[in-house]
Amino acid sequence: MMHFLWLISMIGAVACQTAPDYGYATMSDVQGPVPPGPANWSTIYPLCAGKLQSPINIETKKEALNSVGVPWGVTTTNCNSSIFTLVVKNSRGSEHTINDRHFAAQLHLVFYNTRYGSFSNSVDKPDGLAVLGVLISATCPGNRILGNFARKLKKVTDEGASINVTASDGIRLKYLMPFNNEQEDIVDDDEDDDDDDASGIDNDVDDGDNDDDDEDVDGKKKKIGYYTYRGSLTTPPCYESVRWIVFKDKIKISNKQLGKFRNLKAQYGGAPGFMCDNIRPVQPLFKTQSVLR
Repeated sequence: MMHFLWLISMIGAVACQTAPDYGYATMSDVQGPVPPGPANWSTIYPLCAGKLQSPINIETKKEALNSVGVPWGVTTTNCNSSIFTLVVKNSRGSEHTINDRHFAAQLHLVFYNTRYGSFSNSVDKPDGLAVLGVLISATCPGNRILGNFARKLKKVTDEGASINVTASDGIRLKYLMPFNNEQEDIVDDDEDDDDDDASGIDNDVDDGDNDDDDEDVDGKKKKIGYYTYRGSLTTPPCYESVRWIVFKDKIKISNKQLGKFRNLKAQYGGAPGFMCDNIRPVQPLFKTQSVLR
């Protein structure tokens, strides 16, 4: 049985760099020299042209019917890892697509194989990482936990800034899972209020597999739906070391909450001066890959 360690972070790259040698912008977006965008990442990182690359388009009518159980041996720690992908338009914010459809954003929760002792030792191993991909839909109401998270972003607007975030801030990642029934939906959030938390929410992560989850209101077990495949990091160096688990159900985010994420600055984001459009285009699905559900 493989166990993974949960990596929790603020928004950032898998490998933080003070002077990145890749970006999302094009020559028409910014002045001066521009690091290569996704189409040219492989000129510096050859693995980005590999045959197990992510993200992919998931075609629900074609995916295999096999069910794959996911072992959970989870501990919490902090590490730099990508947590959000965003674009300016709600119709194309996620990296993974379902039947060619994008969603407003995508949340990544990164785990590493404790067999290798650390994230840095696991990142390039074929069985080194597992990433939960949570698709996010722009709706009203939004999600209270994302709202609590978004309130902190004004303190990290500039690229390279950081702030500690704990459960006492009302940010409990369990309640960002699409199968959780207690996401604490909100109609809107006060832009200047940093004290609104989600008190009373438990942050434990339960062991389970594809058929086990929290009980619903009728006391019945609710099945967790997801797609899984072997893929890669969606940023250079594009190591093909990831077991992707993309949930079928989505979580909510309001347009106001999205706006706070889109105000984050980045020199080489896809939108000039901002982190928006930090998505890699969908990659080809080769015969060496199979998508299971």
